[in-house]
This record gives sequence, structure tokens and C-alpha cells, in this order.
Amino acid sequence: MHHLDYALMGERSPIPHVVFLTSRHMLIPSVSPVMQPLLTCALRPPLIYGPGDPHSVLPVLTNARAGKMKARIGRPNSVSEMVYVDNMAHAHILAARKLAPASPACGQAYFITDGSRRTYFDYFSMLIEAQGLQAPPPARYVPYPLIWLMAALIECVFAALGLITRVLNSVTRGRITRLPFPEAPLNFFVLFYLSNEFTLVSHKARRDLDWQPIVSPEEGLRRTLRWVQTLKLV
Repeated sequence: MHHLDYALMGERSPIPHVVFLTSRHMLIPSVSPVMQPLLTCALRPPLIYGPGDPHSVLPVLTNARAGKMKARIGRPNSVSEMVYVDNMAHAHILAARKLAPASPACGQAYFITDGSRRTYFDYFSMLIEAQGLQAPPPARYVPYPLIWLMAALIECVFAALGLITRVLNSVTRGRITRLPFPEAPLNFFVLFYLSNEFTLVSHKARRDLDWQPIVSPEEGLRRTLRWVQTLKLV
């Protein structure tokens, strides 16, 4: 999927239909007899990165330090979109300011991206190397069909473990609510984002919200890597 923009998208978009149904439900103004309609819009970012990121940076570095990052997986050359955290916050501020009854932003959805395009594994490698660790080389990767089968097996195993937990919880009348199973190391959601190439454009947000990146992708990456260098991981 390449150069997607909500200005060009409709019910036949390659984005899953459930996304449209969810967005439509969320964007319908809430009407109350004693209140004005709630004006809303939706901002859709890709991967948000930057200093302080606990969702992608810390897990990657922790796994790398533990020696668990041995190879790339899926389709390692798939380019994906990213957005620096300050640019995303700036979009929220502008959207809040634009939400007036006559604004074209009301009820709309917007992709927000600042042009930071790279593969996830190239980004992860820069994070790992900023910590003085060795990242897996591009030539070392697990092919997509094989990793897909592994993800399917893992999801089946953890689904069975979840069923066992529910059965034991029912038999013991709630005395066992959760068994000490480890977290699944891989699932289809993670595999989808690591293995599929997609790029976005923000023409609609620039037009309706007057949004422009306030931090360049190069500067955003420099700030992120400087922060990573200061981390003290155990």
C-alpha cells in the first residue's frame, strides 16, 4: 500500500473495512438536548518515535541486550512510514484549534506523517548500535513463509493456554484468574507491521489543518539516538 491519503480513500480502500466503521462511529458528533454537538476529528499516525518512547525502543534494546535479536524476520526490505513525536503533538494542537462548527476538519480523518521512511529493521539497527550493541546484519533473516507458520503456531498455543485458564477459573470459581504464562514472543499483528510495506501522505492534513512538520526527520532521528545513548539498561 503506497501513498495513502484519507482525501483519496473511501469504502473501497485497501485499509480494512473495520477501520472505516470504527472511525465513522467515533466521528459522529455527540448530540445532547442540553449541550452543543461534540466536534471531533481523527488523526492517524504510523509508528510514532522519539525520546522517551517506551513502546518500541525499550523492548528492542532489552531484547538486543539479552541476545534475542539474532535475525531480521519477514520481508526485511519493506519500507514503512514514521512520524516524530513533536510533529504528532503539533498536529493534535492544530486539530484542536481548527475544530469549529464551520471548519472542514469536523468529522474528518487525517494521516499524519513527516516523511520519515525507512524499514523498521534499519531503524531498530540504529537504536541497537547507539547502545553499543551489534544489530543483526541485513543478510540474516527468517523468510516470511517460515515466520508466518511460526506465528500461527504461537497464536494457537497461546489461544489454548487462554482456554485452559478460563476452564480452571470456572472450575475453581475464580480462585485462578491468570496462570504465569510468558508473553507471546510473536503474533500476526507484529508480523504484519514488520513484513508489509506501506507509505502515507499528509496532503489532507496540510490543507485542512495547516499542518507542517516542526522537526525534520533527520533532526528527529538525531534526537532519538542521543536519548538512546543515555539509557542505562540492566
